[in-house]
Amino acid sequence: MGIVTVSTDGKIKPAFLRRHTNAIENMTLFGGGIHEAGTNIELAPTLFDGDLTTGWRPDIRDVTEDWYVDIDLGRGVFAKSVSLYFDETAEPFSLFELLLSTGEPQIDESNTTFNDILIFRTKKRFKENKSHKLVFELNQYDHTPFRYLRINNLIDVPGAKLTEITVEEFGDNVVLNLLEKSGQINIEIGNDDDQIPLGNAMQLADGNFFTRFRYGRNVRSPEDVWGKITLDLGATFWIDWIKMVSGIVPRPYSKQSGVIGAIGERALSLRRFDFNLYGISTSDGSISPDGNLIWKKEFLNRRSAQNYEQGYADHAFLLTPTRFIRIDWLTWDANCDGDCGAASGIIEELMVFGSGFPREVSFNSGIIDLGNIKNITRLNWLASMPNNTSVEIRTRSGNNLNLKVTYFDKNGKEVTEKKYGKLIPSFRGKIDTAFSPGSDWSSWSRIYSPEERAFLSPAPRRYAEIDVRLTSEDPARAAILDLISLNFSEPLATIVEGEVEPDLVKPGVDTDFTYALRVESVSRNFNRVILEGPNSLEFKETTINEKVVGVISKVEQIDSPNEYAGGQRIVLDFSNPIKSNDLIKIEFVSKIFRQATRFTAFIENETSTQKVESGNADKNAGSNSDIVRLSVDAKVIDNMIFNTHHITPNNDSINDELRIDIDVINVLTPRALTLEIRDLTGKMIYKFSDEITAGKIHLFWNGRDTFQNKVQPGLYFAKISIDTDSPIQSKNRIISVIY
Repeated sequence: MGIVTVSTDGKIKPAFLRRHTNAIENMTLFGGGIHEAGTNIELAPTLFDGDLTTGWRPDIRDVTEDWYVDIDLGRGVFAKSVSLYFDETAEPFSLFELLLSTGEPQIDESNTTFNDILIFRTKKRFKENKSHKLVFELNQYDHTPFRYLRINNLIDVPGAKLTEITVEEFGDNVVLNLLEKSGQINIEIGNDDDQIPLGNAMQLADGNFFTRFRYGRNVRSPEDVWGKITLDLGATFWIDWIKMVSGIVPRPYSKQSGVIGAIGERALSLRRFDFNLYGISTSDGSISPDGNLIWKKEFLNRRSAQNYEQGYADHAFLLTPTRFIRIDWLTWDANCDGDCGAASGIIEELMVFGSGFPREVSFNSGIIDLGNIKNITRLNWLASMPNNTSVEIRTRSGNNLNLKVTYFDKNGKEVTEKKYGKLIPSFRGKIDTAFSPGSDWSSWSRIYSPEERAFLSPAPRRYAEIDVRLTSEDPARAAILDLISLNFSEPLATIVEGEVEPDLVKPGVDTDFTYALRVESVSRNFNRVILEGPNSLEFKETTINEKVVGVISKVEQIDSPNEYAGGQRIVLDFSNPIKSNDLIKIEFVSKIFRQATRFTAFIENETSTQKVESGNADKNAGSNSDIVRLSVDAKVIDNMIFNTHHITPNNDSINDELRIDIDVINVLTPRALTLEIRDLTGKMIYKFSDEITAGKIHLFWNGRDTFQNKVQPGLYFAKISIDTDSPIQSKNRIISVIY
């Protein structure tokens, strides 16, 4: 199971965590299937095809010792029951055995492991069976989880066949295939700088009960030593159950102490939970002010006697959004020479369960190679977003790649190239090569709004990358990415740069600007230039190489979903195509209300539009940027103008109402702007409030109170205030009402 699923029509949806599932349904995802069959192996897959009319039965021509079939679930499971279904048109098997195995192999007296020979320690014999459906319950205290099951038929019943097998397991285990989900495991023991090799660490999440994580060094210290296992689940799941399996598989050991089930000079271990004092914490990935993860403690105590005897421990808690899990355990107790609360911390499997869709899933396109430099114009995407869900998309682009070569030893631990070369061949592991974005790549774009489709990263470029994040605050709901693609074409020019001057201005004041644009190398003819800004623009003139030229110009309003919605664009059509290295300057007037206001330009012909990049277009200009900044002392409310200080609301069209014009500066998200009218006693007469952002704002009062009654003649206080992150800013004036 991955963190997302892809439907046959290409829709991407977060994976849903289930409970009480049939472990056979998805066993092929973990490499499971028919492990072995002594007879009629070609019929064995019908045991899990969902068809009760097909099935498996022994070939009576084969010896009875071969009348068996083994199924590998691909991973170890804690099952509630195993259900067997027989063909109802005939008699069922009457004498047969159900055998279960953790995957424990046969080990001889010399400690040689025979992986092809499984030991089945759970056995159930069914005698004189007449039922066509049998359910073997496995929720007893002493039952062992398993990975393999065997049906061993002992007597021929003419026409009988086993048609289906189901295994009801506890649920979907999140940590299986962890690396494929972009997850990770890190294990630290005290202050040991030598990290546990990944190959060793992954044994606690490989679905195999027989493999296990154990720290192979003897720990000695004058202080307590704690071990720490940290799991990154690769996504933020809703988790409510963690199962730590420490010792359920019997293992041979030397007969120097208690002897259980002697094997020659060796014995088999009992079940054992090899943790004593330990804690479990979860984190959703939130970061504290010091830069560390914020952890929520789910458990901190000693193991129970039951845990010790059964070899595993269950930890249940409320459904919690979880990206990281941390297990801390005392591995050396300095107060009593290493014992008391200490334990070595052996784990055969760490199993994590939850319910519903993840709260957050991120995935990436990888580097998209367009073959050569292309003009990327649009990001097309469609998504289904139920309530309490969202889709966040970002992009970046560039022209260069870095090649990274990573070396590993045989345990999966990353080593340097020099150290790898010194290893003998049998101690060398794999060598990974991967490309990564080069130094010329852009940073990630801002998040695309739901309506936005224009490509936000620099173009033209050869390479691009798309990052997608699906979120949900409701485990029962998920956002679905229906499609995502890029539109691109051959560029109009390979390098097009623009800059604006002046780049530091006073807020809310008409300012003369010059936008300089240079095309270094024209690839396809164009004769249109477009300049966009977030406020009103007044075009004055255009020059090419410092000579005034005639153009056909028009000013248009910008509508949503453009980031400059509410602003204006200047469209300039030149009589002749623009040539390589032409320096175009556009003179215009505008007002600035936001810090770091950007003016964006485009070049265009009949079929293509290309965005101009910020850069050094004019060697005689000093900004090298298309961004304009405000003076550092800019106020939030500025340039407030009253049309009058005396209003006469008698409907003669002369001073019938008060109009207040103000500039709201650098307010990027909607905030409450309020106009209050009070009499000299402080009593509220009229109040108006609205959510606004930076720009020119107009407020009105017609001399009436909140109930639209005319106010008495006299003096009144007018207060304008805006709610900001800093203390509320306000301005006051005295207004007189005269009849």
